[in-house]
Amino acid sequence: MTDKNTSTITLPKANIHRAVVYTNDTKFTKRSKPGSLDDVKGGRRLICLGKFDEKARLVATHIDVRTETP
Repeated sequence: MTDKNTSTITLPKANIHRAVVYTNDTKFTKRSKPGSLDDVKGGRRLICLGKFDEKARLVATHIDVRTETP
């Protein structure tokens, strides 16, 4: 789930949901090729790199969109 108002992508991880924050500096790729936030869609796997902030949210420096989950 993507919320453009808060610049947040919510990802399911086991039985919890993790918040990933993106900024203007976040690099988006799709399968290691140039991409954008528009490539982030339900059912697609993401590889997110960054650091956690004080609210335990990952502030992403790079998000790579992978294929749909099986």
